[in-house]
Formats: sequence, C-alpha cells, structure tokens
Amino acid sequence: IRDKIGGTLFPGIQVEDCGHKGGLNGVDNGILWFNQFRIPRTAMLTRISSVSPEGEFNSLVRSAGARFNSSLVALLPTRISVISSALAASKVALVTAVRYAAQRRQFGPAKGPEVTLIQLSTRRVV
Repeated sequence: IRDKIGGTLFPGIQVEDCGHKGGLNGVDNGILWFNQFRIPRTAMLTRISSVSPEGEFNSLVRSAGARFNSSLVALLPTRISVISSALAASKVALVTAVRYAAQRRQFGPAKGPEVTLIQLSTRRVV
C-alpha cells in the first residue's frame, strides 16, 4: 500500500488514525480505505474466501452475514478482556469504599461521639 522508496501511499489508498482510545492506548487502531485500487489476487488473505483468476468470489461461508460474524470473532477475546478488567476494577473500588466507610469517623449525634460513615443513617447500600 506504500511506495518502497519514499513510503508514500499509493493513489487510491487512504489511511487514518482512530485517535485516542480510552483505556487501551497501547493498541494502535486505524482505518484503511481502498478506492479504485487493485490488490493482486495472490496478496489477498484467503482463509475463508478467495477470488478465482476469472474474478469469481468464492467463500467457505455462504451467507454474507455469517462472513461478517466470522470476521468479528477475532475481536471477541479483546472485548471480553476489557469487560473483565472493568469488572475487576469495579470490585476493587467497591471493597475500598466499604472499608473506608467502615473506618472513617465523621459527624455523629449532637453532643455524642463521632460515628463511622457506614453507620450514618443517610447511607444507602444498594
């Protein structure tokens, strides 16, 4: 997609960075467009689909929807990992907040001792 000498994009190729991603900045994502650009048949990824020398498209997966779903399968482990990490962070935050509330003393009845946050009648545990 780039010239070997100068590294410039070939005509008909457009590349764009997706920009800042919250939480996964180590993953560099972008968008790649092909506009009237011919890719050599021998350079195509052909795990489930191919193009014959005559230009006929063939696929092991017949349905266009199923082909789309099979391409999304590669994204699933990362999505599950992000969700699991968020859940683990939420659990740690909850435990930290409850422990803090059980130890932190503040306010209390008039002319009485301070009570812990978790003992205050205004708290609500859902």
